[in-house]
Amino acid sequence: MISMMNWNRVLLPAMLTQRRGSIVMMSSVSALKGNVGQTAYAASKAAMSGIARSLALEVGRFGIRVNCLAPA
Repeated sequence: MISMMNWNRVLLPAMLTQRRGSIVMMSSVSALKGNVGQTAYAASKAAMSGIARSLALEVGRFGIRVNCLAPA
């Protein structure tokens, strides 16, 4: 999660200048349903989904797409 935020901090200025770009993040279905013994994992994946949603709202108007994949 921290590394994704660091990458965004480094790459977003160039994307904003170009007014285009794509950011793809990886989450998991566990972010929504959770599993016994995987509290930290589910919490980190839920955080990634939240970051993706918020970032999409912030940068979408500049032509930057943000997607979050959540494989089972």
